[in-house]
Amino acid sequence: MKDNIVWYEINPHYFEQIALLKGWIQSLGQYSLFEIIRQSLPHIENLGCTGVWLMPLYIRGQKNKKGFGSPYAIREYQISPEWGTDEQLQSLTETAHQKNLKIICEYVPNHLAPDAPFLLKEDKLFYKDENNQPFFDQDWTDTVKLNHGHSSIVGFTRANLIWLLKNYNLDGFRLDMAHYPLHQAVKPIGSGSGDSNFWNKVFDHELLQERKQYWLAEVYDDRSQACHGYDDHIKLLREGLVVYDKKTHDILARKLKYGVSLQERLYEEIYRQYQALHSLGIDTRQGKIPFLRMPCNHDDAPGIKNFGGVSEYILAFSVLTFLPGHLVVYAGDEYGLKVKPSVTGINYCDEQGNMTESNQIRFVPEADQLKINKEINQVLNLRKQEKTLQDGCLLIAKISENQDLFAFVRYRPQDEEIILIALNFSKSEAKNWGQIKNFFPTFDFPVYEFSWTELLEWINPKLQAKGYKVQNLKTQEISNVHKFHDELWIGLEPLEWQILKIIPV
Repeated sequence: MKDNIVWYEINPHYFEQIALLKGWIQSLGQYSLFEIIRQSLPHIENLGCTGVWLMPLYIRGQKNKKGFGSPYAIREYQISPEWGTDEQLQSLTETAHQKNLKIICEYVPNHLAPDAPFLLKEDKLFYKDENNQPFFDQDWTDTVKLNHGHSSIVGFTRANLIWLLKNYNLDGFRLDMAHYPLHQAVKPIGSGSGDSNFWNKVFDHELLQERKQYWLAEVYDDRSQACHGYDDHIKLLREGLVVYDKKTHDILARKLKYGVSLQERLYEEIYRQYQALHSLGIDTRQGKIPFLRMPCNHDDAPGIKNFGGVSEYILAFSVLTFLPGHLVVYAGDEYGLKVKPSVTGINYCDEQGNMTESNQIRFVPEADQLKINKEINQVLNLRKQEKTLQDGCLLIAKISENQDLFAFVRYRPQDEEIILIALNFSKSEAKNWGQIKNFFPTFDFPVYEFSWTELLEWINPKLQAKGYKVQNLKTQEISNVHKFHDELWIGLEPLEWQILKIIPV
């Protein structure tokens, strides 16, 4: 894996609406989707994103379809003419690369639409249930689950991926439900014994190995369920894929919406992630962390609903952006989506209980849109500008028994500067103060809690003798020169975040 990317995820069924509302185009139907995205690349780049994630663009199945047809119920792996031509997609990819933006598309390895021509070749290509009917997972009645133990499925998957990579010069894929091919279909997912080597067999090709740096694998690590979630995380990490980190999102949401404890809980989760990486021999001191953090994606409610409000969403977004790893920004959420389209366009109730067309987006009021966009733009561009925030190591601070404050440090062993991120999760009116005395244990440091001066000595013995200045990266203000010591106080307003660069002088 080369870089930790900030992915901009685009749902093709409503991106045109965003482009119209934000003035990137003048009327609906004026351009193809691919041309609209190409014209929107300056916004994506200026926002601070470094990659574009395109949801499925292929020909959808019509049998048993839901709404206008789920993009995840694929009939054929050919680009659907409704989005534009092959040449327009190739032009989009070329323009993205000129801007140093990576571009990936989705692949759905688990299933196909019931009317997919490929399934007509042989009935052993897909699973059947106890009634000898095509089997589908969960409530996906518009799909048929592929038999991943059949050699033709490996070849079909590999051939499609190679063709798409070559024809459109993609930088990788997001693999939908990437762990499902590993398990048997006729039992609950996680209790079966499917083809555990499926992805190794698929990737057994020079081109796929060469271009596997930017492949996102959807697999949820749900240790509260009797399933293989955590084992699948480890397996797909071992195969060089970027896997989901939904746990951190959920911890932040519970803190912001319900006030549960944060500091130790979040530390324990991140420590567990790093433990998994170290067990696989992945060097976390290089800062290339193969976890995808997500304020929101196409499966979630909008960010402001997930975290309980505008300020809460901005705070959670900041934490997830400044932690090591990849990040996804769901298109439109940078303006504060209030009603988010489903992937099938089926009617549903909004938060007020009113029926609404789910393929019609709704934003928060204009003032909130401006606030969200301004802060998210600043957060993402700080990450883009500061190398330490892209691939620096991570340390989580202890803050004098205060469960509403959270702070962590990013640093690069080859540099002298340190970046401190501090956040206040309290909603009370008073300013919240806490003292940073030491840091939690980590794999890269001794097992005991260590102080600021021990941290500095570990990074560079010369640092301890130097003074330092503090630059507030939000305001660009620089404080007076200080001397290093083992106590640092921080004070933050309700739901405030600060980011400080500590620079030796």
